[in-house]
This record gives sequence, C-alpha cells and structure tokens, in this order.
Amino acid sequence: MYCLSSPEIQKESNSLTVKNTQPKLALVRIKSLTIPLPPLDEQRKIGRVLAMVQDAIAQQEQLITLTTVHL
Repeated sequence: MYCLSSPEIQKESNSLTVKNTQPKLALVRIKSLTIPLPPLDEQRKIGRVLAMVQDAIAQQEQLITLTTVHL
C-alpha cells in the first residue's frame, strides 16, 4: 500500500481519475496502474530481514511474558 502514495503512482492515478463533482477512480483503472516492484533477489532480502525482525519481536514478547508472570 505504501507504493500507492509515491509521487509517480499519485500522478498516474490522478490522470486516470474521472473529474466531476465527486472525483472517482474506478477499480478497473486502479488495476491498470503500473506498480514498480524491486527485483526478486531484493524482495527475498527484504523478506529475510522482516522475518528476523518478526523473530526478535516474538522473543521480546516471550521475555516480557516470562518476566511479568513472576511479578
């Protein structure tokens, strides 16, 4: 969803929006937007980093649970 706020996507979506009293961007037009994706290798690296962060959060939550149970 973050990429939808990029200047490039905003410019493209504005060009596809029907201009009237209530601006409208139909789903068909949204589907036609070109959303840039990083190369697959970079996506995998991002995934590994996010998995590490998720593991660290889980460990932190476990530590908090263990330390607060004994209080």
